[in-house]
Amino acid sequence: MNLNQKVRNFLLGIVLANLCFSLPVYSQKIATVAKNNTVDSLMTADEEYYYIRGIDKECKRWDEPLRAAANVVFYIPRTATAALLTSTGNGVRLMDDSHFIELVERFIYIYEKNLGWYPMVSFTNGTQTMLGGAVFYRKKPLSISYKGSFRSSDLFSTQARISWSKVHKNVVWKLSFEGKLKTRNDYEYYGLGSDPENDRRNEFISSERIGIYQQKLRRLQFVAGVRPHKKWQFFVTTYAENRRITNPGEFDSENLNQVFLPGSIPGILPNQESTHKQLYNEIAGYFDTRADHNLVSSGVHLEAYFGISTGLGGDESRFLRAGGALAWFFPVIKHNRLIVPKMAINRINDLNENRELSFAYYPRHRSFRGVSSRTLLRTDKYSLVPSLEYQWPLSSILNGFAFVDYLVVNENLQKLSLNRAPYAYGIGINLNGGTRFFVGAGSEGVRVTANIGMSSRADDRTRWQ
Repeated sequence: MNLNQKVRNFLLGIVLANLCFSLPVYSQKIATVAKNNTVDSLMTADEEYYYIRGIDKECKRWDEPLRAAANVVFYIPRTATAALLTSTGNGVRLMDDSHFIELVERFIYIYEKNLGWYPMVSFTNGTQTMLGGAVFYRKKPLSISYKGSFRSSDLFSTQARISWSKVHKNVVWKLSFEGKLKTRNDYEYYGLGSDPENDRRNEFISSERIGIYQQKLRRLQFVAGVRPHKKWQFFVTTYAENRRITNPGEFDSENLNQVFLPGSIPGILPNQESTHKQLYNEIAGYFDTRADHNLVSSGVHLEAYFGISTGLGGDESRFLRAGGALAWFFPVIKHNRLIVPKMAINRINDLNENRELSFAYYPRHRSFRGVSSRTLLRTDKYSLVPSLEYQWPLSSILNGFAFVDYLVVNENLQKLSLNRAPYAYGIGINLNGGTRFFVGAGSEGVRVTANIGMSSRADDRTRWQ
């Protein structure tokens, strides 16, 4: 083990030790900290600036007349931009997340505060930009939403949802039914294992080490949720899906059948085309002590899930999924300057030894910020994403963050290691939970990402592609 590997393992040990040994002590302080954890808001821009940086006394500036004039000139575009970003973030939180959120009433409304909309943009350097939008209609207790994004006939996504929610004796109930259709022709598959190039399960037949494939996904989904307490949430999710994996339409040296030996990819037929039909059932629980899940707020987040999937229509594959996530948002210096060690772990267990499970159902790594979600960089039966993040507020709806992520996979839990593990680090901003910009670098190169109108929930299995 060289020096770099020792350093990486040492950093991972620090993150895990913080999580394991500090949570019992910190849990006694959560209530006290939460009382003082109000988000900086209801101030002018200047007051926000001085308050956030800890300056208590009033400051006179020589350029105040110029600043006042500039505020008048830029009032309309600044207000419009703030309204758009705020409504986008709130719209995502209400319509896109399956999780419960606080009451939100600020949107870009079209008709009597029932009909609204927000834009959607997904950009990452080296990938094709997706543009789209979402519209929704709310009339308590029902809401209906539709969102879609389009690039071409081989790259589009559309989704419709109807949901019902009810509050009875401080207990919130929610039911939703959703249909989804997504096609994309630029997914990347690197192979199985922590070191795909040298893993015996991957049979390469060319000098290329990345296979490109197209996937057409159709899914019908039902979710029932209950929030018996503001810190607890429980969900039961059921969905039926049809997933078809093929080579992209045009011949390319990076197509799956040109990179991997036909028949060697788990769950894919020798002609590199395969259709999978599954009925998936999952139960999940969440515990979160933060005052606001999208802004800088101290507390603890825990989640765990267990799911089972069985084949439909002649598909004999069956599998179990289990995993969870743990994050500790603890303040340093001030209550709204946070250090956040996180860890997400997922595993899969094939229940039919006579039918090899498709690689498409192996754990995903959406919380790893080193590559786009279209890239299956590393996958195996066990997947672990440890990370360390620093968060600070910039305004009432805007916060900054700096991060370090690792991606660790293996077919054996005891062999999970940072040796040769991909890593990423970077800095970015988050606007009200619905818009994120960040610049990162690491083992996979430089990545510039902008997501507008996209949910920031990374570990929800319904968002695995």
